[in-house]
Order: sequence, then C-alpha cells, then structure tokens
Amino acid sequence: MRGRSKKILIGILSVLIILGVVYAAALMRSKAQLREAYAALRRDGRPMRASDITPPDIPQEHNAAALYDRAIAMLTVPLPDTAEKDLLERLGRFSRAIFDEPTEPDKLARHQQRMTELKQRLADDEVVAALTILEEGTRRSSCRFNRQFTGVLLQDTPFSEPLTNGLRNLARVLGARAYFEAQSGRPQKAWATIQTLLRFSNMLTDDPLSVDAWVRLAALGQACRVIRELCEIAPPDPNTARAVESLLQHQDDTEPMVRALDVARLLHGEKLFAMSEDELYEHLRAEDEADGNAAPELMFRLDFRKITFAPTFIADHATYLRLMAKSVRLLQGPFVPREGAARREIDNLRWRYTLNRRLAPMPGIMKDIHCGLVANVQIARAGLGLLRYRHVHGQFPPSLDPLELEGLTDPYDGKPLRYRRQGNGFIVYSVDEDQKDNGGSPRQPKKKTDFDMVWQFPRQPDPTTPDAK
Repeated sequence: MRGRSKKILIGILSVLIILGVVYAAALMRSKAQLREAYAALRRDGRPMRASDITPPDIPQEHNAAALYDRAIAMLTVPLPDTAEKDLLERLGRFSRAIFDEPTEPDKLARHQQRMTELKQRLADDEVVAALTILEEGTRRSSCRFNRQFTGVLLQDTPFSEPLTNGLRNLARVLGARAYFEAQSGRPQKAWATIQTLLRFSNMLTDDPLSVDAWVRLAALGQACRVIRELCEIAPPDPNTARAVESLLQHQDDTEPMVRALDVARLLHGEKLFAMSEDELYEHLRAEDEADGNAAPELMFRLDFRKITFAPTFIADHATYLRLMAKSVRLLQGPFVPREGAARREIDNLRWRYTLNRRLAPMPGIMKDIHCGLVANVQIARAGLGLLRYRHVHGQFPPSLDPLELEGLTDPYDGKPLRYRRQGNGFIVYSVDEDQKDNGGSPRQPKKKTDFDMVWQFPRQPDPTTPDAK
C-alpha cells in the first residue's frame, strides 16, 4: 500500500512539475511577445508615453474649443414631447436626413414637415446666435477641449460623450444652413457657411482624440455632399471656388487618425492592462452592465479568471499592441481591399483574446471611411476646379490637367481621378472599393459591386420619378 501511495505522490508531483514547466514556458513566451510588441512600436516611431501625445496648452483667447462649448450649451435646450432630449439633437437629426427624401407618400409628408420645421428653427435667434459664435471660433488659431490626458482611463468610443455628439450635430446643422441659404436665393451666404463648416472640421485636427477625428470625417463628408447640391443651385464664382478648394486641400493626411489610435492605446488600452485585478474586475463588470450584457456572477468570475491567467493576460496585451501597430500601418499605407491579406491578418488578431477584442479598433473600417472621405474631397476639388475653369473659358477642359490642382489622385488605386465631358456638363469619379473602373457608373440601391464614386454635373433626373417623364 505504501508503494502504491508513493507512486501516486510521485505521479502527482510529476504532473505538478510538468504543469509548472509548461506555465513557466508559457509565461516566458508571452513576456517575450510583449517585449517584441513594444520594440515594434518603438521601431515604427510610435509614442510610448502619455506625455508624448498630450497636446500643449492653448491661451483661452486663441482656443476655439471654448466657443464651440458655448455654441453647444446655447442649443442644449430641453424639448418636451419630442423624441430628442434637446434642441441641438433634434436639429442634428433633421439635418442629417436633409437629402434622404423618401418616395413613400406618408414618409415623404413627414420628411417635408421636418424640413419645414428645420428651416424655421435655423432662423430662430438662439440658433443664429450659436452659429455666429461657432463661426467666430473657426477664426481662432487652435482648438483643444478641456480633457484630462493623464492619470485617467480615457474612454475613446466614437460619439459616446455629450461634447462629441454636440460637435457632430453642429457640423450637420451648418450643412443644412448652407443648403437652405442657397435654396432661398442667398448663394453668397451659402458658400460662406460651407467655408465655416470646412474651417470647423479642420480645427478638430488639433485635438488628438479619435472621437474628434470621427467628427472631422463626418463634417467633411457633409460638406462635400452640400457642395454638390450648392453647385446645382448656385455654382460659385471663381474666387469662392478657389477659397473652398483651398480649404479642401491636404485632407488626405492620415495623421489625425493615426494620432487618435496612439491616444486610444496610451490612454485607454495601456491603462486598462495596468489595472489591479480588483480594478479590472469592477471596470469590466460595470462595462458589461452598461451594455446590458452582464453574465451571472459565477460565470463572470470564471471568465474573469481565464482573462487574468498571467500567460493569457500578457499574451492578450501583446496581441493588442501588435494590432494597434498594424492598424497604424494599414492607415498610413495604400488602400487594401477587404479580402486582402493585411485586412484578414488584422481581423484574425482582433478576435484572438478577450481584452484585445474589447479594446481594439476596427482599422479596416477606419481605412475604408478615410479613403471614402479622401475620394469625396478630391472629387469635390476637381468639380469646383472644373466649374471655375468653365467660368473663365466658357467650356469644360478636355482633361483635369489644365486645372493645375495638385493631389487629384484616387485613393483606391493611386491613379488620377477619372474625368470626361458629357453634354453640357462633366463626370468625375473614383473607382471606389472594388478598384475597378466601371465607366462612372454610380452606386445603385441593392447593388454591391460594379459601381464608382461619381459626381455628375449637372445632376441627371431620375427617370423613374414623375417629374422626369
């Protein structure tokens, strides 16, 4: 019996030794992965400390953020008996839908009612005053909002905070105001408002959070859409076109979004991985409850034990850093289609560990959105240049070269934008995500391939609508 007990004890001890060796090897391997992940970030020249990305202080008299805060506060007026919590949210929602005119009679009537209300509210004294203050802010030299950049776990989810929602809605309202000014026969005011919107979006590059980078992208997208509409209603004179072109220049720079990824890594990801187990437990539990995904306590504790098992936790951290480094490279590089190897590798990394999955951005989508924005901006610049050329020469040029505009490059394939004269107008376009030249065929409902990103001027009527027959 003693011999048998001895063998059992030796067997248990052997298993424990083997498990210890396996644990030590896994721990060493994950630590080596973490060291290499940090080394890769340093080789890429990425900032490694929060102080490296903390923006400098700005004198109050030069800081546009203070005026933007005032404009938001002036329009954050409670609205009883509405779906929105305040006036700015209602203005933003209506402004977002300004060009989304439905075809169903009941929805069309509701849309027209909303547009009538929006137009009336834009003329109200408090709205005019708030937008005047915002315009004053766009003429200041810098913009930095009063956010703390050290000693906190910075939430960095797009549109998750009141300030970001306010900025996004202000951009939408400016676009709507420009459109209604043009419709009302005030083209100079319309184009002045577009320039205010573009200066507003450009000012947001000074603040390094991704939420502001997203607002900037949204504001630029709104501006490009409204520019096309204004050109249909009241094309700009050459000087105005040149001024708008100038404000649209250099929007292909990826630095604001890259900087936002660095901020997310240093002020959110790294701080979360540095938490004590108790802090991390409380944070993740509260996060799940806020999202409505809270598991039963026992299940959550078991899952938490798995997350915080040292080799797994360190490997999770290393994977997160690798993913952030690859995300920056993806943003800085040429467009990669969704089925491309670089995109697949990043997608695979995102799902490998729990905390990485919670923290990591969606860089593929960020790249798609950025390329779409750049294409829209370059198309808008080309279209404005073409209209300016026609104003001087009486006709559109045979190519884009006489416009003498630098950077009219398609971000999807690196080639010049496509252009041709058509009747009394033009078509200028990008090949879009499929990277195929489809001859300037615009996107159609329910069509997922074989289309381009197109500006056709003048806009052709839809043959399916009664007015076109």
